[in-house]
Amino acid sequence: MSEEFKPITTQEEFDSKIQERIRRAEEKAVEPFKDYNDIKSQLTAANEKITGYEATIAKNKTDYETLSGQLTEANGKIKQYETDALKTKLAGEAGLPMEMSAYLKGETEEELKASAEVLAKFTKKSNISPLANLEGGVSGKEPDKTKEAYKEMLKDLTEGE
Repeated sequence: MSEEFKPITTQEEFDSKIQERIRRAEEKAVEPFKDYNDIKSQLTAANEKITGYEATIAKNKTDYETLSGQLTEANGKIKQYETDALKTKLAGEAGLPMEMSAYLKGETEEELKASAEVLAKFTKKSNISPLANLEGGVSGKEPDKTKEAYKEMLKDLTEGE
């Protein structure tokens, strides 16, 4: 030790000697926080991005719900159109008028086909002759003369007025 110890006798001497130690201690204490302003600005930018992302997520969620509803509605319409087309096809195959296709019941093709067959039984024309002659008489006999007489009498009565 080449330097000899010298006691500090004045406040100015003490301040000058301690000033350097205080400066180094401050630098050492501030060193971990040197980039505080940069980190703070990065945090602010990240929070702004998060807010933007949250708004985008909320908008996308609303859009998804809207589109999901539209898709469900469109799929329902498609199913209804397919069912109606199948009903029309099966009604034609069963010999039913197209208007009767609305009365077919069922979800599957087999159920609809069975329904068409049941309706076809009721709509087929039979070869049974009518019980009465459309001109007023009984089937196979001459026309009923009483109806003619009543018509004639009614005509005479109305002409007299």
